Amino acid sequence: MVSYNIRMHPTAKREFDRLTETEQTRLKDALVDVSENRQPTDSQKVKMLEGQRGMFRVRVGRLRAVCMLAKPNLCVLKVGHRQHVYDNIDDVVAQRALG
Repeated sequence: MVSYNIRMHPTAKREFDRLTETEQTRLKDALVDVSENRQPTDSQKVKMLEGQRGMFRVRVGRLRAVCMLAKPNLCVLKVGHRQHVYDNIDDVVAQRALG
C-alpha cells in the first residue's frame, strides 16, 4: 500500500491550529485518507484547481485544504473555510518555491 507523507506549510499549520478540535479531526482524517491512495488526486474528496497547475483541494464540508503532490509528500499549502481559503494562494506558492 502506498502512502504519502503529509507535510504542512507554516501558513497551513497556523490556519489548521485556529480550527476547532472537531474541524481539525475531520480534516486530518480526510487528508490521511487521501494520502493513502495510490493516486491521491483520484480520491472523491479531491478536485483539481483551475489556473493552479498541480494543485488540488480536499473538501470536508465547508473546510478546504489546498494541496500539491511533491512525491513522496502530500504538501498542504492552505487550510480554511471555502470563502477565504483561496485568497492569496499565489503568495503561498511563491514562498514554497523559495523555501
